[in-house]
Amino acid sequence: MGVGLRQQVKSAAISFATTGDNVIVAAVAGKLITVVSLLLVSTAPTNITVKDGAANLLSGAMPLAAGVPLVLPVDPTLDWYSTTAAANALILNQSGAVQISGTVWYVQN
Repeated sequence: MGVGLRQQVKSAAISFATTGDNVIVAAVAGKLITVVSLLLVSTAPTNITVKDGAANLLSGAMPLAAGVPLVLPVDPTLDWYSTTAAANALILNQSGAVQISGTVWYVQN
């Protein structure tokens, strides 16, 4: 990530236990959401799919094991992991109904 973007990085706490779509970062008119780092942990096995708004998939279903974190660290050789389209929310879709906790770090521009 460029040094200039570091001052723009925001974070959002992740905490949900519902099946289906869970908005992690709300949409803002005309703004993209660019994920630069992510930490997720589940209390029981489940699958998570990252989505760009309600219909666009950014990942396939990723299995999470209980207590085993999914970490996408800040990587100096990579600018970002994923970007939504302008005015779309960042959504995590869960196949189960278990507690998912973590943090997402992102830039909204």
